[in-house]
Order: sequence, then C-alpha cells, then structure tokens
Amino acid sequence: MSKDSFDLNFYKTFLTEDLYLIPEKEVESASDDIEKPSESIEELQEEAAPEPPKEFLVVHESNGKISNEEYDLLKNILNAVNISLKDDVELVELDTSKSIDYTLEYHNPTLLIFSEKSLFGDQTYYEEFLLNEKQVLLSKKLTTLLSDRSEKANLWKALKKMFEV
Repeated sequence: MSKDSFDLNFYKTFLTEDLYLIPEKEVESASDDIEKPSESIEELQEEAAPEPPKEFLVVHESNGKISNEEYDLLKNILNAVNISLKDDVELVELDTSKSIDYTLEYHNPTLLIFSEKSLFGDQTYYEEFLLNEKQVLLSKKLTTLLSDRSEKANLWKALKKMFEV
C-alpha cells in the first residue's frame, strides 16, 4: 500500500461526503496576485497616531492672517515666559461666527486669548481664570499691544503671575 492510498483510505473512514482531489499543477497560488504592502504595520500606525495636543492654545483676533509684526510680538511675549511658539503652541484665529466655547474642543490645558470681543461676559483682561478645567488668560488683541505700551505691560504682569516668572 502506497503512502497516497493510505491517506485516501484514512479520509474515507471519517468523511461521509465525496472527496475530490485536484492535481497541483492546475491550482494557482492566490498569493502571487496579492500586492505586498509597501509599508510595515508599525510605519502605518506611526502615521495614523494622532499628535498629542500642545500645551498652549493661542486664539488671536485679526483681520485675516496674522501679520509678521503680530507674529513676532507673540513670539517675543511667549519666549519671555519660556514658551516656544513653534513647539508648545497651537495658534488659532478667533472664529467670530461661533461662541468661544469652540475652543474647548481643543485639548490644550492653557488658553491665551488675544481679542477685544466680549467673549466671557464680565471677565476682565489680564486676570487668569478657569474655564472647564482650562487655565485661561484674556488679553487685548495683538494689534493693540503693538501700539499700546501700557497694555503690553499689563499683559506682562499677568503672564509673570500666571507662569510664576
């Protein structure tokens, strides 16, 4: 008795359905047609992983894109309290068509808001407060700070207190 006939006889003892053998040369490998992924699973997971939120959300009021002067001022203000505009801050333009509550959708623990719109009712400028467990400081808008030294000094005092500088 050959090995092949033994295998067939073995299957006959416990299979009740008909068994058909297909010669190997007629069967094509499906794996030849499948494209191999160009990236590994680890690379794809790294790309898909969300970036952790930055420490600070800075919301600014401006007429369109922030100007170079406003950007430089903001960068200098933040550098003075050891905050990197590039590395630590998510910069967002104030959307006046929405309630300020949309900023709560961001997951940053600290908000610095540069605006002259009435956003929080009776909240005053340069006084730190908590909003849904987020530390918030409201300041005059950047264009005002560029031209008004006393407003800039008020902001500096508030930042020193807030960041214990």
